[in-house]
Amino acid sequence: MPLCQPGDLLWGRESVNKGQNGKFHYKADELGPLDDVKWTPSIHMPKIAARIWDEVISVRVERVADISESDAQAEGAEPADCCGAYFHGFSKVWQKINGKPKATKTGYIVYPFDAEAGKEFEGVTTWKGKPLKVVINPWVWVIETKQLSVTGKPSSETDAVHRY
Repeated sequence: MPLCQPGDLLWGRESVNKGQNGKFHYKADELGPLDDVKWTPSIHMPKIAARIWDEVISVRVERVADISESDAQAEGAEPADCCGAYFHGFSKVWQKINGKPKATKTGYIVYPFDAEAGKEFEGVTTWKGKPLKVVINPWVWVIETKQLSVTGKPSSETDAVHRY
């Protein structure tokens, strides 16, 4: 079951500091070292401080290796070579993050990008003496959003659902 539905509003979390004047300051905006400022980590940012708001446009599942060149670029992938191949850049980042076994409660799991990337795990059923589950070309959630604001919550429900 998806974590969100079309029409839902999502807010971006950032490291913040609530100044003595009650206004929020964002670490991403600060230039230079600020050793005397205590930043609240993004995971603990209060929703009221959010300035980045997106609307969910669509939610679907697809195989990770089915990502298109334009989808890879939209994900922020850097080209892996001089020819601007965003797909290959995305697959390299996926492999770096998910292509090595990670511990679970019952053993290990690994998510190779595709069959080629999963070749090193052919026939491997254990890792460090525990069961290994290999999920080649896994299903992933694809959540497409439209940015509504980078300065604060949209002022009205009309702003939040307006499509350009």
